[in-house]
Amino acid sequence: MENALPPSKNQPSLAPKSRHRPSQKRGLFFIAGAVIIAMALAVTACTGGLTPRTNLTGEWSTSVTLSVGGSSGPGKLILEQDGSKVNGTLLFDSGTLLDLKGTITGKTIQLDNDSGFADMKFHYQMTGTVTDDFTSMQGKVIVNGVQDLADGKPTSMEGPSGTWSATHTS
Repeated sequence: MENALPPSKNQPSLAPKSRHRPSQKRGLFFIAGAVIIAMALAVTACTGGLTPRTNLTGEWSTSVTLSVGGSSGPGKLILEQDGSKVNGTLLFDSGTLLDLKGTITGKTIQLDNDSGFADMKFHYQMTGTVTDDFTSMQGKVIVNGVQDLADGKPTSMEGPSGTWSATHTS
């Protein structure tokens, strides 16, 4: 019988190799994968699972304070952003509704409205700054107007100025 003696140190064994090491590696990969998934879930839970806002689209709780009455007070601002263009509506709790058109450049926003009644036309201009996380904004508002008098000559009117702020709600 050939090879009846066990192999020497310099002679390779003909016996099949043990498969214990690969299953240990699979176990380590499983544990490492489970740890990575657990860490990812923990990070997601700590950050609330939300991606940061980078857009003004949505509903905002707003407050406008003018130096002289007019369209001011609390309300709801609904905005839609497409690139640098911003459109929306501002509905005051008093019932006054303003359609807004504007722009955003970086963190600077400008919203405008042209409206009026009878022989008066008004231009509302809201300018302000958006916070880095796009969850709030604030700025100044200016209202100017033109009144068409009976003699046909329009008269410019400098309206009230004030401040505005808004907080994202949804």
